[in-house]
Amino acid sequence: MMRAAIILFAIVALAVVSGFADTRTTRGKLKAAKAETELQYDETASAEALPPDSIAVEGYDKALRSMKESARVTNRYSSPLDFIVLNIVYRTVGEGKMLHARSVRVDCDIPPGETRQLEWRAWDRQQRYYYRDTRVVPRSAKAVPYDVEIIPVDCGFGGGAAGY
Repeated sequence: MMRAAIILFAIVALAVVSGFADTRTTRGKLKAAKAETELQYDETASAEALPPDSIAVEGYDKALRSMKESARVTNRYSSPLDFIVLNIVYRTVGEGKMLHARSVRVDCDIPPGETRQLEWRAWDRQQRYYYRDTRVVPRSAKAVPYDVEIIPVDCGFGGGAAGY
């Protein structure tokens, strides 16, 4: 009986101690990724967009097989930007038919008067579409070009906004 109690105690002690052991990974010095959140698209937000002289969005790109979209964002405010919310409309080239529309919140750190390239997850999960002016010209005949309209609708300074 005493021997069974000692064995049981040893098993419980090992279980407790192993629960507190440090977890090691093979990758060192990992950095926290910038958060990106897809929000509900708001059709009326284009009328409520930020003033055009406050934030500039240019240099958009998304190649055919890319899982990321990117653009350069310039902060023209006097405070650093912590995040930006973009309304994005994707349209066919030529006809201008809407393919997709969404709002994306991208966390960032853009000092006043400076420009940073931001990335967020691509809308095209099947990797069939590419931005018409992409640097990487697709070789697939099935690839579909699209055009994009990006409207900055919100941004945050020093800790974010309550609505997001």
